[in-house]
Amino acid sequence: MSRLYDRSDLAHAFATFLLTHALETEAALIDQLVGSAEQRLRRTLLRLARIENLGADSGTISNVKQETLASLVGTTRPRINYFLNKFRKRGWIDYGRQVGLGTIQVHPKLKQAEEEES
Repeated sequence: MSRLYDRSDLAHAFATFLLTHALETEAALIDQLVGSAEQRLRRTLLRLARIENLGADSGTISNVKQETLASLVGTTRPRINYFLNKFRKRGWIDYGRQVGLGTIQVHPKLKQAEEEES
């Protein structure tokens, strides 16, 4: 603890990290309480694919299982499967045999759909 007192730059970085983490946790809790599972899956895919803005290229998520997505989103694997198929039919993502097993290709159209709904 004394290192935080001795080094103001370290103390500032640590405080920034804690505040950022607290805000992200609060946003995730609010999203869990008021957002639908479909909205949470869209946001999770965008975050994992690191698609930051509308002009970004497609992002790829490798080695992801539906069970993992279900636990991140807070729903069941069958619902994740349903939403992934729905997203694929709308042209928002590609997954499965098209891009390789365990890989999801996220298109910027998913970000546009998220922005339009907000």
